[in-house]
Amino acid sequence: LEFCGNTRERPAREPVLRELAAFLKRVESAHQRPAVFYLLPEFQSRYAVREAFPRETWLRSLWQRPRAGENWRIWQYTPLGRLPGIQGDVDLNLTTGW
Repeated sequence: LEFCGNTRERPAREPVLRELAAFLKRVESAHQRPAVFYLLPEFQSRYAVREAFPRETWLRSLWQRPRAGENWRIWQYTPLGRLPGIQGDVDLNLTTGW
């Protein structure tokens, strides 16, 4: 969950959480398992998604390490990684395990 586009206007919290609830119901019902949120800190700060929907979090935080005590399962720490056999940049992530 992240902001994108070329507008500064952001929707209010309630409509976002309503749409997210409908999305989660459909996806989690189809897959019979909880979703994992790919979540940018700015989106979490504005909408408090983790408080509304407790789920594992795939945190994208490129400029700073996650804060002590911050709950995350996967942390994307760079989109500019390099791996043998892959041309171009790749996302690099760290996990706390499953």
